[in-house]
Amino acid sequence: MFLLPGDDLPKEGWLDAIYADKLVHVMFFAVLVYLFYRPLRHKSKNWLPLISLIALVYGIAIEFIQGKWGINRSFDSWDIVADAIGCVTGYLYSLSQKSSSRKRRSRSIKK
Repeated sequence: MFLLPGDDLPKEGWLDAIYADKLVHVMFFAVLVYLFYRPLRHKSKNWLPLISLIALVYGIAIEFIQGKWGINRSFDSWDIVADAIGCVTGYLYSLSQKSSSRKRRSRSIKK
């Protein structure tokens, strides 16, 4: 999706008014971090910071690729900000799920 030609993307005025593009970036990167971390959450090593960092580097790389080789696409630093917010959101959500998972496990062990 990030490398589709700009002409293939929907052009709706009301979507621009609510910054739908940036919301898509935030949601995509939050889900990306969470889904990559989910299978590793019970491992002894904490993979979450590395996964979040890799996701952010991926977002930055995509922006440079769009600026250099994207057809009717351009580099947008606000997309990088939205990607970073998504990575932090995914990081925090994953942390909250990890701590609630620990609480559930400890309660089931006590029973």
